[in-house]
Amino acid sequence: MNNRNRSGIARFLQQYRDGHKNELNLSAVKETVLNVNGSDVKFIEYETTDKEDFVKVCTNDHNLGVAAEYAWFKNKYIDAECTGQEFKKIKFNGNKTGVDILTVIISDDCIRDVYFDISDMMEDLKNIALEK
Repeated sequence: MNNRNRSGIARFLQQYRDGHKNELNLSAVKETVLNVNGSDVKFIEYETTDKEDFVKVCTNDHNLGVAAEYAWFKNKYIDAECTGQEFKKIKFNGNKTGVDILTVIISDDCIRDVYFDISDMMEDLKNIALEK
């Protein structure tokens, strides 16, 4: 993919995210367990849209959780490339939570945002911040 296409994609994604609802209500459809850095991590996958995946990462360890996010998307979209990551707070199934959003390019005409619910990791993030 050339730089012109990437810049166009980046503009599209920003406009799309700016207009995205900050409140989501979805049903869980699948649980997956992956071994990440020697630890089994459970993922709860929710309903998807044609442009988005919604996944809860079930670990309270921040470093393991970040590695798990990348392991999940590489397992699901084998040849995909992650082109961006951002943190956002949204209302998810009635609860305010932090999500990591990975932008994944699957092919020239297929881009997805993967929303990872990282609420289980939030306490660990607070502890890490306090240690600094």
